[in-house]
Amino acid sequence: MPINNAITDRWLAQVLSKLGNTHSAVAARLRAAQVTGRPGDPCACPIARYVLARVREHVPSGPVLVTVTDKVFVDIDTPSGDGYRSVSATVPEPVTEFITAFDYDDHEPPRLYSDLIEHAFA
Repeated sequence: MPINNAITDRWLAQVLSKLGNTHSAVAARLRAAQVTGRPGDPCACPIARYVLARVREHVPSGPVLVTVTDKVFVDIDTPSGDGYRSVSATVPEPVTEFITAFDYDDHEPPRLYSDLIEHAFA
């Protein structure tokens, strides 16, 4: 089965831009989607998990890897191995601010976004 053509660089950029205009708006969107993650983990942070959930709306099965660094990368393979797609998008500033606050929170406990930390990890 070929990979869904909806997953493109432009689609990914739109998914990221719709997360919010401030880091707190990004956090609110992640809370509403019930997404949690691990601080400092580029493949298991809340942003990676949110993007993966959006990808799964179009690609319900098969290997998918989402990695968040200075960009967001999505690598999709088909279960049969007959297709591969890699897309990427720049991380918008509000999302970068959220990632920084989530990964490097130096607030006194409780952390600013402690509710978004995966329970098994916290």
